[in-house]
Amino acid sequence: MAIQKSYETSFGITCAAAYHRLYSADLNGEGKLVMHIASYNTAEDRDGGKEYVALRTYQAPYDPKTPLNLHTYAYDWLKTQPDFAGGTDV
Repeated sequence: MAIQKSYETSFGITCAAAYHRLYSADLNGEGKLVMHIASYNTAEDRDGGKEYVALRTYQAPYDPKTPLNLHTYAYDWLKTQPDFAGGTDV
């Protein structure tokens, strides 16, 4: 599970087919889901073992009674954020 959407690195390089995947997710004990998202130039780069071009951290409110698993919840929440809105599930 991942999101594909264009991404501009902090160096100004545009990754037109960037591949964003959940690198890790943890509950912080304060009702927040802390997610680290690794962004790769392409899915092929990720599958080929290349390094990510960015690792970003996001926090989302989370109710442990939510029936979804953490991965599903994380991706659904990310797609509501400006950085990932309009992205494609891959």
